[in-house]
Amino acid sequence: MNSYLSSTELANALALRDPSDPEQGPYALQQLLHDILDAVSRLSQLPAQPVRVSPIVAVEDNYDRLGFAPHAVTPGPALLPLPQPDGDAAQPPHQLDLWRSASRPDLTGQQLDQLVSAIVEAVIPAGR
Repeated sequence: MNSYLSSTELANALALRDPSDPEQGPYALQQLLHDILDAVSRLSQLPAQPVRVSPIVAVEDNYDRLGFAPHAVTPGPALLPLPQPDGDAAQPPHQLDLWRSASRPDLTGQQLDQLVSAIVEAVIPAGR
C-alpha cells in the first residue's frame, strides 16, 4: 500500500522544527539526546555525535533496504499527539531515531543488551 503526503502535508511536515537541534532553539529533547550520546560514548569509549540529514526518506531506504518484509511496514508512526496543558491544539509526536554506525565488527548480543540498557538508563534513570 503506497501512502504519500499531499503537497500541503509535505510542506507542513517540513516546516516543523527539529526539537533535537539546538540551532532551532532550546527544547527538552536536546537534554535527552545529550544524555543518550554521553552514555553511548562512555560505554563504547568512542565519540558519539548526532548527524542531521534531510527528514525526507524514501520508503526503500526506510524499510526495504533494512530488510523489513512488506507486511511489516506500517503506514505511519504509532504515536499520538499529546494535548497541550491548556487544552489547545495538540503538538505533533516526537520521534528520535538512534542508529549505530561504526567500522568495528558487529556487537554481540550481550554488548547490544549493554548498549540498550545504557540508553534506557540515560533517559529513564533506574529504568532497567
